[in-house]
Amino acid sequence: MYLSSMKLKKINKIEDEEKKKKSKNRFKLVIFLVNITIFSIYAGLMINDVLNALPYI
Repeated sequence: MYLSSMKLKKINKIEDEEKKKKSKNRFKLVIFLVNITIFSIYAGLMINDVLNALPYI
């Protein structure tokens, strides 16, 4: 009985570590996508400003 509970604890610990890795990877992916979105909007606005300023040059 004791050995089976120890095995279950090990299995649960391994599963918890795998879940943490998956959630950490998912979090990194979300942060990466948010950064790309913000950069795209910023770059679009900067290009728009440059194109609007061209006739005045």
